[in-house]
Amino acid sequence: MRTRWPGCEPNPVGQAPRLVLTSQPWSDPAVYAEGAGARSHAARLEPPMSSPLTDPAIADDVRAINAIVHRWKRAFAEGDAGLFVDDYADDATYVNAYGRACRGGPAIAAFLQEVFNRGDFAAATSTASPPEICFVRPDVAVAHDFGITHGQRTPGGAEHPERRTHHQRVLAKDSGKWRVVAHLISDENARLA
Repeated sequence: MRTRWPGCEPNPVGQAPRLVLTSQPWSDPAVYAEGAGARSHAARLEPPMSSPLTDPAIADDVRAINAIVHRWKRAFAEGDAGLFVDDYADDATYVNAYGRACRGGPAIAAFLQEVFNRGDFAAATSTASPPEICFVRPDVAVAHDFGITHGQRTPGGAEHPERRTHHQRVLAKDSGKWRVVAHLISDENARLA
């Protein structure tokens, strides 16, 4: 059983960040229907969940962050890294579960498009938790989500064991637009004795 991500600690100026828990289903089922350019597993991807709008003052921010997480998941379902390239800052850092690091939206998208083109995720099915969003400041947030993937292939073509993956994104709002400034992906591994 997965342990829930702990709440945020107060920031240095004494103003407590707001943690937005998740429970509402995503409202765009059309994304999951197979269509032009959709990968074969797109219809089997469970719709992502979104954070509830518990505070009207941050409703637009929650929707914008949910949309960023949703585009990432949709990109994997459709094999199109172009769906999220603009969601990353020009100097964003990305580290995947294997330690591969990239900097900037275009480099991140180019790397993942190579992965998609190899077909590593073409037969994969994924489920995902809704993002848990913590507003550190009104213009800085941390979003965490968890997913399980089956059927992913290794670069050599072998089936990858089940992956239990955490995504931790730091997002900043600049000129009214939320963008990812850091994205760390980590797989759960068996504990060593």
